[in-house]
Amino acid sequence: MRKSTHDAKMPWVAGNPLTAKQWKAYCARLASESLKHDIPPSDYYLPVDFPLLLERKEWQRLATIAEKLTAEVLAAERELVVRTDLHRRLGLPASVREVLRQGRRGDADGEPIGSARYMRFDFHLTSEGLRISEVNADTVGGFNVASLFTELMAPYYPRYSSPPDPVRAHATAVRRAVGAGALVAVVRRTVHARDCEAKYLATELRKRGMQSVIVNPGDLTWKSNRARVTREDANGAPDLLIRVLNAEWLPKLRPGSLWKRWFRGSPMPMSNPGTSILIQSKRLPLVWDELKSPMATWRAMIPETRCPSELRDMREGEWVLKTVFGRVGRGVAIRGISSGRGYQEAARQAKRHPYGWVAQRRFEMLPIETARGRRHICLGIFTVDGKAAGAYGRISKTALIGLDTKDAVVLLRAK
Repeated sequence: MRKSTHDAKMPWVAGNPLTAKQWKAYCARLASESLKHDIPPSDYYLPVDFPLLLERKEWQRLATIAEKLTAEVLAAERELVVRTDLHRRLGLPASVREVLRQGRRGDADGEPIGSARYMRFDFHLTSEGLRISEVNADTVGGFNVASLFTELMAPYYPRYSSPPDPVRAHATAVRRAVGAGALVAVVRRTVHARDCEAKYLATELRKRGMQSVIVNPGDLTWKSNRARVTREDANGAPDLLIRVLNAEWLPKLRPGSLWKRWFRGSPMPMSNPGTSILIQSKRLPLVWDELKSPMATWRAMIPETRCPSELRDMREGEWVLKTVFGRVGRGVAIRGISSGRGYQEAARQAKRHPYGWVAQRRFEMLPIETARGRRHICLGIFTVDGKAAGAYGRISKTALIGLDTKDAVVLLRAK
């Protein structure tokens, strides 16, 4: 185990890397297991060759925080569904705002049913302690790293074991919602012809005694506000929909797709419903004071958040600029880390379109020492139906956790 220069404060450390022989065996096993789920090995992005190690008490601490954050943000979502006056401030697309207003006027029948709700909180260790940068409450990545990748790496570290498995937890929550034998449709983007996470989840649903089918949005038709799969090789009415395409993309689907049913007017159980866009918005902190929900844990954990229009000079280094619905580091600009031209362009766009951006006060991330050098860590903690359900890491050479980061397995000290 490699010690950090800030070891006394560190909730996680880097484990020793696998040997060349072990790494070769691990990769071969991963390729073999992926083929069992009809996933070509090339679709897998290999993690780093060492795990992040957590003490049990640190896992319990992170899990407790994540569960509190989940309860608070779901309470906020319930309020925000009917607070249509706040939707523009959240940066919601105009088409989505209109659908939710129609529901408020009674032109649509009710909200979608959120079942087997899943999300992921991104934790960072800073000079001021643990902080979160955001919640991924709409669609969530990293499931396979926290599941299969972790399961296969754990045996190489006998004093450690895997955290809870989020894929199994999610499939269990789906079965609890719809029962054995139910038909579950996993709806993905059309361009993701080989979506490994969708296939892995579909396999786990079948293991739990349900039927599963992976479909594109165009494979769904809607009758009496309920979805039906209409495809040559699959036909039927799903009991639950799992959406693995982002909510802000839904209005871009062809007009006949009836995308509005994801937000209003359908009694279909959904994981996650379109209304999760309300809490996916990085501008959520800007409307807290308008809500009854206290958001106490959120206020303690997330950096100060401002609308770019409130800042005199966004070129100052103390602010991180983010697009409202950016994911995995897309649309994030940090002065001194992003390219100078990239940061200046982000500042111009944020000034020109402030409702599409947010500014977060910059925090100092504490790196850890690894066999590959000093690295910055983002630790994702999953929750399913409000309970902590797994973890995975992302590792970067810089304080910008973006597209060029590597995934990492997380292991817990064995009891």
